[in-house]
Amino acid sequence: IVILSSSAMASTWVHQEVAIAQVQDIPVWPICVEDGVRIEGVIFGTEGFYFARHSSPYGQIEQLAEEIKNTMPRAGVSGRSKIDEYIVTKVARTRRLIEMLRKEAEAAGLEYVWRLQAAFSSFSISEEREYVVEGYHTPMYHDLLVQEMRAAEVMARKCRVKAILWPRRAFEGGYRQHQRARFRALIQWLERGHDVDRVKVVLGPYDGSNRYIFDGNALVEGFKAPDSDTRGYQLTTVTHHGPAILAAIKDFDALFDAFWDERARAGGASSDEEAIVVRASVIDELKRLESEI
Repeated sequence: IVILSSSAMASTWVHQEVAIAQVQDIPVWPICVEDGVRIEGVIFGTEGFYFARHSSPYGQIEQLAEEIKNTMPRAGVSGRSKIDEYIVTKVARTRRLIEMLRKEAEAAGLEYVWRLQAAFSSFSISEEREYVVEGYHTPMYHDLLVQEMRAAEVMARKCRVKAILWPRRAFEGGYRQHQRARFRALIQWLERGHDVDRVKVVLGPYDGSNRYIFDGNALVEGFKAPDSDTRGYQLTTVTHHGPAILAAIKDFDALFDAFWDERARAGGASSDEEAIVVRASVIDELKRLESEI
């Protein structure tokens, strides 16, 4: 599925990727999401779908889904989607995360690894009044977020945690009190004395989505629309597809290890002390970032 805007239509890379897919007999469906853009070029082989012209695109989505289903047998596609769930509202996302955290916590043990890749993570949710952004955090939604935070804390007490956080990715459209509340909550969580060898956190930039990887059981990803100026994630996906989870774990561990080694070396830590040194370094940097807001 090719999401087309004026920039995408002008991109040589997009057209090259489409050509590669066509050569490999991979069906391609162009979707236009910007008014004034025409789907051009015989390479697409279809007139495509113009979501931008429809105030309610559900009919177009149903037609697209039907075309994909009809094409699968001809293309030799198994029909087993790598995505098991699509979640499109912040409330639905939070409710699903609470369910998953509670369920996974029941089975979690010291061999279980929960990997997190996020700007702040569930551990930055706060009950403080300053955390609430008027017009965004309704009382019901804030209550759900607090439940998510508590479920995450239960989970973190039962298993191994590896987190890559990068607060600089967070929405920077103001809300300074909210941002400070998030930093305070995250710092307080790290300072509570969690076993430094079991709960490991690094800071560093990462590409791609927000990710919660529940051992080998599930991968939850949150996506923001390009150039979005709204809070939260416009789409969340859940997959239980083994190869997709293993690939995500491999990518995560490689990046985590690089950030960990960098901080350990910068602190001049021996192998016996590196967990303590890295934790202290992360807390110090979070405090510095908070002070700059």
